[in-house]
Amino acid sequence: MNEEIPVILQWMEFLDWFVEVSAKFPRKVRWSLTTRLEDHGFDILECLVTAKYETGKTKKMSILRDANLKLDLMRLLLRHSHRKQYLSGKAHQRCSRDINEVGQMIGGWLKSLSGIS
Repeated sequence: MNEEIPVILQWMEFLDWFVEVSAKFPRKVRWSLTTRLEDHGFDILECLVTAKYETGKTKKMSILRDANLKLDLMRLLLRHSHRKQYLSGKAHQRCSRDINEVGQMIGGWLKSLSGIS
């Protein structure tokens, strides 16, 4: 288990980019919105790594569902950030694309665990 699984690598790449973008949010939202977004992002990373090492199928599925919930929360917060013009249209598109891709990867992982084709 020394190799990283693709969803973790993709999420880490997104986080590297997003932390740079969120640093440009206005000061008035740095301790609220920015911190919340970054915390959700790192919580998702933690869920993915925890799921990687979890041996129980039911527990692993629960962890992955939690990651999906946090992805949805990030989607809403990012939509709000875009509406408030803290996040450019181009950056919002990238966030949406990357979050959707990671969500699909998590969904595939869940599907493989549940035995559904």
